[in-house]
Amino acid sequence: LKEEDVSSIDLAFSKKKADDRKEWLGAFQPGTYLDPTLTDIPISEFINKELILFSMADNVRSIPSVMDGFKPVQRKILYACYKRNLKDEIKVSQLQGYISEHTGYHHGEASLMQSIIGLAQDYVGSNNLNLLIPHGGFGSRAAGGKDAAAARYIFTELSKITKKIFNPLDNPLLKYLQDDEQTVEPEWYTPVLPMLLVNGCEGIGSGWSTSIPPFNPIDIIENIRLLMKGEEMKEMLPWFRGWEGTITRELNKDRWRLEGKIEEIDDNTLEITELPARMWTITMKEFLLNGLAGSDKQKAWIKDMEEDHGVGVKFIVKLSDEEMEKSRRTGLLERFKLISTISSSNMVAFDPNCKIKRYSNVNEIIQDYYYIRLDFYQKRKNYMVKE
Repeated sequence: LKEEDVSSIDLAFSKKKADDRKEWLGAFQPGTYLDPTLTDIPISEFINKELILFSMADNVRSIPSVMDGFKPVQRKILYACYKRNLKDEIKVSQLQGYISEHTGYHHGEASLMQSIIGLAQDYVGSNNLNLLIPHGGFGSRAAGGKDAAAARYIFTELSKITKKIFNPLDNPLLKYLQDDEQTVEPEWYTPVLPMLLVNGCEGIGSGWSTSIPPFNPIDIIENIRLLMKGEEMKEMLPWFRGWEGTITRELNKDRWRLEGKIEEIDDNTLEITELPARMWTITMKEFLLNGLAGSDKQKAWIKDMEEDHGVGVKFIVKLSDEEMEKSRRTGLLERFKLISTISSSNMVAFDPNCKIKRYSNVNEIIQDYYYIRLDFYQKRKNYMVKE
């Protein structure tokens, strides 16, 4: 091993070199490739000219664009739905075949089906605004969508609001990508709202990861209107459609505290009627059952537990006098793990120029999106006048 080989391996794989990896990827020059005539490939050459291509491709697949909030697979799904002029419901497995054929999709079909299902999910904690309509078992809040039926049994179609958000009149103006002489999806779409903030996003790439909370579309619209008037934008709280817990900002500027709901019905009975957002019903059930059964490390502390879920969540828990007193002292929310936090300290996305960028606050994302979208209204007008 040469000295530069050791430092290259360290750069590519060491946990301590995450920040150096960001710089390494930031300095990537398009058109980099290994000399195909080489018979012996030095390790440093392989890492800097071959592995870097994988790392860049991994980030493109894992990190969304600030313009439309999509990763490439979601963009391919919308492109295929528009190309097919999807008006009626279609089986998810059938749609998956059409997308693979018409958008140059090179990865596993299971992940494509999962992405279609993900765009249609509408339970609490999934999408604030689902672009596809779910017909059948697309997963539920009970298991965080992992209980979705097989793709051959469920159907979907475009939601009516999708064409209002992603207006087809913008389509001729977009920059479409090429894949082996086939025209595929655009670089990004220009929705009328920054969809990255509407549904939020999470992803882990190479050197970079991202976690963006979802916000209320009405708050986002209000901020865009303030921006149009040249006024200061307001601070927004994360929002989950249909969730009834409470959300408060912690002392730290970029963290929020999410709380479920628990009430005392009588001296020994508690009722849990809401969980922290994105805590699934099955997680709480397992926690309560462990408290009921006990283990080697902890004796049983719950006397009885019932489930009575309707549209929302409802657990009825019975405790002894001693455990009830202990729960009051600890705090009911704390003892029943009904508190979680959500952070905006790692908001990373591809900016309009397709460069990875870390955003320090939510309003910065709105601004990056806003000026490009504004420009596209003028472009659309010019195009329609010319036509």
